[in-house]
Amino acid sequence: LAISTPQAEASLEALEGEGIVLRGRFTPASRPQQDWKPEAHPEDEQSPPELESKTEPTSKPELEWCHRRLLARIHRLTMDGLRRQIQPVDVATYQQFLFQHHGLHHLCHKTGENGLFEVITQLQGLDLPAMAWESDLIAPRMDAYTPRQLDELCLEGTVTWGRLFPPKRDPERSRPMASLTRVVPISLFIRNDLPWLSAQAPLPDLEGLGSRSREILDFLQQRGATFADDLAAQLQLIPLQLEESLGELISFGFVNADGFGGFRQLLEQRSESSPSSGSRRADIVNRRLYGLTRTRSGTGKTGRWSIWRSSTPLPCELSDRDIVEAWAWQLLRRWGVVFRDILNREDGAPPWWELLQVYRRLEATGEIRGGRFISGVGGEQYALGETIRALRHVREQPPSEELIAISGADPLNLVGIITPQARVPATAHNRIVYANGIPLAARQGGELRPLAEISPELLPRIESTLNLPVTRQFNSLIQPGLDR
Repeated sequence: LAISTPQAEASLEALEGEGIVLRGRFTPASRPQQDWKPEAHPEDEQSPPELESKTEPTSKPELEWCHRRLLARIHRLTMDGLRRQIQPVDVATYQQFLFQHHGLHHLCHKTGENGLFEVITQLQGLDLPAMAWESDLIAPRMDAYTPRQLDELCLEGTVTWGRLFPPKRDPERSRPMASLTRVVPISLFIRNDLPWLSAQAPLPDLEGLGSRSREILDFLQQRGATFADDLAAQLQLIPLQLEESLGELISFGFVNADGFGGFRQLLEQRSESSPSSGSRRADIVNRRLYGLTRTRSGTGKTGRWSIWRSSTPLPCELSDRDIVEAWAWQLLRRWGVVFRDILNREDGAPPWWELLQVYRRLEATGEIRGGRFISGVGGEQYALGETIRALRHVREQPPSEELIAISGADPLNLVGIITPQARVPATAHNRIVYANGIPLAARQGGELRPLAEISPELLPRIESTLNLPVTRQFNSLIQPGLDR
């Protein structure tokens, strides 16, 4: 162009100010030599590959300039090429990946408190039946799980619990909530993640709350965190009244405790037969402050009770964009591959169109990959580069004889969502058994329900895994043909 280098730089900077060109390092010649690494499998790439150039890398790379529209076209073609390189897996392979990703496979169990912390980070943001958390969700994912591990994480302040998404109640159409039940949904989550987890959740509703529960709520608002024995003494409540009121406040999503042990004991007490009215009167008459025999309060083992959510909205320092982005990463952490149908198991997640904007932006910056990773699932799909490698590894594994049973309340219950069978209700009493990612049968309503063709040789193992005898009706539905 017959112009000097300073003139060219000044002109390019002027064009940059107008938004016409962009400066950067776009070709291998502009990258330092130490940045180069040997190429891996095409599906392992997490960022767009560099453009080819015959220029040898130099120790002092020069700054490059590119027209904005041309750079956008190069980037678009690069992402299209990366998407074409992906070989999708079937739904069964994806289900096997989820079992390994969550530690349900016997070779992938989590261990220790760090493993429990990882399990909770994957499952947080889901309100699941209280009775299923330890027995059906945490224990199958861990090796030698003990309740003490969860108690320690709660008492040290790393993990907390509560009902994130209490339902909106209509006092004219619904009856007041009686008290805590074993199927009431609660969530375990990292305490530091509470601001974005609860930012868009509905606030607890005071309508339908009992008088004693309101009294406890007012006391906690005035005095702050309080031990259960102090609550009973200050408000003159017998243990049964205190337990019922605390259970009601938990069900409404108002209170929680420092530890998880008291909540566990409340559930155990609710599973037992409720005392009669005569025994309740006896509790009131026989209550004594002094005597030879002293009893230990069950709710006293929880630490202090406190209000963790109020019925009035609090100012949130996070923007809507930050909240949606946090949810986008949480879904990637839980599912590995995120697509629209998976939101059927996510009651608290933002709408898909909001998540889609975040995922497209992350794909453009090379942080995640977009494409078709699972065949038979419609819509756009997004995943991390490590997830793509894991899917390919699972696809190349030989068939296994292991049977994996999960609870119907487990979020990995995707029967009827990404599989052709009818859905299995997401209740803690239902169970589903899988072989190589294929759902074979379910225990639903106390009866066995076949979900696929089952060979007679496999039937006794399914019966043992689901812990139910096989009925004649189920035997008549079994068809040979599923050797795996």
